[in-house]
Amino acid sequence: MNHRFSYILLVCFTSATIMSCSSGKKGGQSYLGRVYHNTTAHYNGYYYARQKMIEYENQVLASRKEDYSKLLPIYLIGNPEDAAAGSDMDSLIKRLTIVAKLHPKSKWTDDAYYNIGKAYYYKKDYEASLSTFQFVSSEFKDKKSSSPSSVSSKKKKHRKPMSRAEKEKEQAQAEVKANDQNSSVLGSLKHKPIRNMDLLWLVRAFADLRNFSDAQAILSYLKEGKFPKDMRVDLALTEAYVFIQKKQYDKAIEPMKQAINLIKSKKDATRNTYILAQLYQLNGNYNYATKEFTAVTKMRPSYDMDFNARISVGRNYIQSGIGSPKEILSQLGEMSRNDTYADFYDQIYYYMALVNLKQNNVEDAFKNLETSIQKSVFDINQKGLSYLKIGEL
Repeated sequence: MNHRFSYILLVCFTSATIMSCSSGKKGGQSYLGRVYHNTTAHYNGYYYARQKMIEYENQVLASRKEDYSKLLPIYLIGNPEDAAAGSDMDSLIKRLTIVAKLHPKSKWTDDAYYNIGKAYYYKKDYEASLSTFQFVSSEFKDKKSSSPSSVSSKKKKHRKPMSRAEKEKEQAQAEVKANDQNSSVLGSLKHKPIRNMDLLWLVRAFADLRNFSDAQAILSYLKEGKFPKDMRVDLALTEAYVFIQKKQYDKAIEPMKQAINLIKSKKDATRNTYILAQLYQLNGNYNYATKEFTAVTKMRPSYDMDFNARISVGRNYIQSGIGSPKEILSQLGEMSRNDTYADFYDQIYYYMALVNLKQNNVEDAFKNLETSIQKSVFDINQKGLSYLKIGEL
């Protein structure tokens, strides 16, 4: 019984100490108060919610299937054509809201609101996500450094000689500041300001709501400022995204090229190169489209991307006459003998037939269409296309 009473007293004393240390004069926070709010905000709520967000994003990525018949989306998650997120996001929003309300002075509060904005975005509640991202950008601005003039003026001020008590006070303040910076507790909770990424998501939300003027205004603001080097890929991709939403494919090409030059991940570079090729194709620049599709085939893409890149080279020839029909037929012929492309045999023979027809070689076209029909086991649509083309001969 005595042990239990002692434990209760210890808990009460600790709680009282933390609460008393959490605030100081003029609403400031002590060192212990900051540790308390940062630690509890991070581990009690934000960390758990962030893990749930990562789990959701990984599930979406794992189940995603690319539709190569359309322009691939720049972002793998949260596209307007994707299904809206369900109750998982509602639970996440509730948890993060509690974190933000209980620990308003924590350095993780901006992250909490930022992820609330993402959750609304995944739910396709673009108005709510927009409001949340705007709140983060306005309430959690980066601290501005002093201007050269203000710094120089401070240096010119003459300080009066300090008394011994004042020196001891200054030394104590310096030690507290050093503890703030070097503490193993705070050091373990590394935090990176989220405002720049928040602004990029704000641009996306504006674009999805067809408010392109505000989206472009924010992009111009970010491009004119000193945007972090490690986020320039995100900035370029966001700009390309806005142009694509506006269906200005010609203007999306340049920022997409900039992003590809900065991307470090080979997988991401390959996918975005494919999108660049599609943008050229949509813009009617078949020569550059063929060049980029060919580049994709040399970047060790997934077998379905490799197949579609090679087919697109053939499609460009059929539409524009650009390219070597002999080389295209040779590549398609090699694919028709490779078990890796067994699932695509019907499409391969179909496009071989279309190349034949471009050369006015009706005999070979008919043979390849018949083979395409024979190879169509699962793809009923492709079998229908092949029958339709035979009927046109």
